[in-house]
Amino acid sequence: MCHFFSFPANILGHCANAVPPSTGWRPANYGKSKEQPDDEDWGNGVGKGNGQDDTDETELVMFNTIYVQREYAIKYPYQMYVYNYYNSSIHSLDFVMNGEEARQHINAIVEKRTRGRLQGILRDVPQPSTNLLLISGLFIESVVDIDNLTPIEGVPWIKNSRQNFSKDDDVGHPMMLEARGVKIRYTRHDYLNCSAVEVPLKGGVITLLMLTPDHIDGMGMLEDRLSAQRIADIMATMQIKRANLKMPRIQIEHSHSNLTQSLSAMGLHNLFVPGRAELFDMSEVRWLHITNVFHKSVLNIQGPPPRDELEEVLEKDNRHRQKETSNKDQLHNTKSSKRITKIPGHAGEGLNVVLNRPFLYFIMDSVSGLAVAMGKVTNP
Repeated sequence: MCHFFSFPANILGHCANAVPPSTGWRPANYGKSKEQPDDEDWGNGVGKGNGQDDTDETELVMFNTIYVQREYAIKYPYQMYVYNYYNSSIHSLDFVMNGEEARQHINAIVEKRTRGRLQGILRDVPQPSTNLLLISGLFIESVVDIDNLTPIEGVPWIKNSRQNFSKDDDVGHPMMLEARGVKIRYTRHDYLNCSAVEVPLKGGVITLLMLTPDHIDGMGMLEDRLSAQRIADIMATMQIKRANLKMPRIQIEHSHSNLTQSLSAMGLHNLFVPGRAELFDMSEVRWLHITNVFHKSVLNIQGPPPRDELEEVLEKDNRHRQKETSNKDQLHNTKSSKRITKIPGHAGEGLNVVLNRPFLYFIMDSVSGLAVAMGKVTNP
């Protein structure tokens, strides 16, 4: 469907930040670490929502933790620093002699702490040469908080400008959501040559920001020019507009089995090389380095409730509108100077926003204004 990537930068920050020097501390052995309560209390999921099936709330679950080969001593002040500032933890496992048992243990802990939202984060047995293993997971499930958002069919997905829409062309028709005459936050960015649309998600905790290039083939330039500052500029210039909106559902489950190559290309190559990582603030072991980084992300942005529930809501809304219309007619008969000049949701009002081609999206925290996750929809 699309590319989804939420980089566990807070975990890698553990390896780059400095802490005061201290004497080493040797973790408990693997057999005991499975029983200690730290596995449940540290590295836990950070959730917003009650964990139940409630479509009125957004569920956000994050999991971050670090596993180290049990022979390597990790400094206690560093462990407390990771726990206090990143809500994460460091645990010791035996990857040399008990690789399969370690894999099952990690999968069980992640599944338990995320209430079953993230399962099977490790598919393969870690290599016996594993030093440090970074685990990160993100689960987001929410509903677009827009009234009268209904599913529609028959809207073709435009991949590029060379698509001819012939009968032989494999043109997908994704499940689209449509709302007419609704209020959204909208702006344009001339340098990026894109339009930005922000819609609220249930619960008011996070919002969905979508950037679509003006030209179908302009995604490459948008990705090259985009930066954190320009995202901040876009958010600052957003204005409330009335629009006719069409957007696809976003439903993704993706596992990044190895992020070492991607992170090395970002300038973090030394962290993965024995003897060059220089993680002395974490441990006195000179050759300690990050062996692998695993990340799993699940994103599910839904539309309206099931059809039977929707019909009840629409019927109730129609009765309410009929009552309002009757009251307005009576008022019109008594005061002819007052006339209804606008019909809410009329197709002629505002602008038309149709997201039926590749676009970038960002899950934005409403409090901090930071992006919780980001990705690109290429072919729903």
